[in-house]
Amino acid sequence: MLLAAISLAAPLSLAACVDDAEPLDDEAALVDAGADDESLDDSKGDVASALPPGCELHWNYPEYYSGTVGGYGSWSGCPSTAQVTVRLRWDKSFWPDETLATWTGTGSSGGHLVSRTCYNDGRGMDVFVEVIYGSEKRSSPRVHVPCRP
Repeated sequence: MLLAAISLAAPLSLAACVDDAEPLDDEAALVDAGADDESLDDSKGDVASALPPGCELHWNYPEYYSGTVGGYGSWSGCPSTAQVTVRLRWDKSFWPDETLATWTGTGSSGGHLVSRTCYNDGRGMDVFVEVIYGSEKRSSPRVHVPCRP
């Protein structure tokens, strides 16, 4: 009975969902997000960094070795009062990422290895390293390791 009522309903038209607005040309479709041409980094196409001039954040790919997963983060050329955090994180699909290890230090340059013991369970996990200074964060690509915490 219900199927008969559904099949008798008039088919929907996409035209009924679209208003009569004029189509946009290429220039009108561009949105100015508040960044002028000088604030773009030509090498990456990203908005320029908010790091102080000369201050750089670096990461190394996470690695697995004998029951331990770890990653190294470093910084250089930053102010002497720079407070930098290095984190090892677990990339959980469709869930918030989990921090496995973290370290925070102060200084114009430095680096630190963050690591965590893990156990081989056959499933593994994807991990990455983050280096954070102020509002700036640099993240390594995800690396699959054969263990979980």
